[in-house]
Amino acid sequence: MFSYGKLPENMKEIKIAIIHDALLENGGSEQVLSALCEAFPKADLFTSLVRENSLIYQKYKKRLKSYLLFPFPSKVASWCKPFVILYWWSLNLSAYHLILSSSHSYSAKSVRIPQKAKHICYCHTPPRYLYSQETEYDLSHLWQIVIRPFVCLMRVQDYLAAQRVDLFIANSATVKKRILKYYHRNAKIIFPPVDIPKSSSKRPKTSNYYLYVGRLTKTKGLELIIKACITTHRKLYIIGDGSYKQKLLNFASPQIEFLGYVSEKKKKKYIKGAKAILFASLNEDFGIVPVEAIGLGTPVIAYRASGVAETIKHGRTGLFFEEYSNDAMVRTIHQFEKLHFRSDYLHQEALKYSKVSFIKKIKAVVNKIG
Repeated sequence: MFSYGKLPENMKEIKIAIIHDALLENGGSEQVLSALCEAFPKADLFTSLVRENSLIYQKYKKRLKSYLLFPFPSKVASWCKPFVILYWWSLNLSAYHLILSSSHSYSAKSVRIPQKAKHICYCHTPPRYLYSQETEYDLSHLWQIVIRPFVCLMRVQDYLAAQRVDLFIANSATVKKRILKYYHRNAKIIFPPVDIPKSSSKRPKTSNYYLYVGRLTKTKGLELIIKACITTHRKLYIIGDGSYKQKLLNFASPQIEFLGYVSEKKKKKYIKGAKAILFASLNEDFGIVPVEAIGLGTPVIAYRASGVAETIKHGRTGLFFEEYSNDAMVRTIHQFEKLHFRSDYLHQEALKYSKVSFIKKIKAVVNKIG
């Protein structure tokens, strides 16, 4: 049972520190950070690696109390993960009563907290590179042998850090199971915040493209998505960037277009105008983009796995393909184009994942301190 212990009785006297993994790319975890900052506007913000020219850093730099400038590509940053733990240990958080960590790949939950402080960890997932075979990069067998001892040491450290957390919050039932499996800890589920309009609006009657939105990494299934669109001669727009982009460019085809990062306004316009969002991640933690899509009235075609299987309703807000193959995805695309999806129903289904709902639930947890 979670116990907050002796903290100031007056909520206004509680000093809060928000600890976020890193500010290198703008993804789902950064949407959580944004909502946490909105929920607790007086909280101080700490992170590890940042790029000085990144939009996400510019957005929060006035609230950041500590960070490390990192001018190198994300691929290099991934190799720095074993050393980031030393940075977390060095942070002086003695002035704070409550630490809210937003943790996944860079293990922000590893911070050392004062004896009387309490630590609530919003866990996007236990680090994949420590607990599964999934990785963003292809490593030779020799490299896997070389790094294995370091991974084992990091796994031990990560497990010990998890035992110091007072309360885990998981972003889905899928992640809750992982937390129990790898950390032997229970977790409360609060779905991550998704930017959902207050009311539904009409979508364009004609649309000639499908859309992928997200990081361009190996685990996102983009090779399958691109191959299916080439097979069906369907136009595909890809919004986002990442370490896997160069390899994906090998699939260059007239109907595949890489748009890179775009503004939020443009992203929503592309989502709203798409036939469907294509989603083929093998082991997604939650999947914010599919929920954001249905919130804008756009259905989803996805591989039925992990987090997205919790949020998309087959035949009502989208379609699943059960077999991870080009043939299965192609069949699902053809089936999808024979169906009609009501945008007002999709929007209604998405409201339970709104930012308003997230902030309300997070505050309810923190308010128990008083």
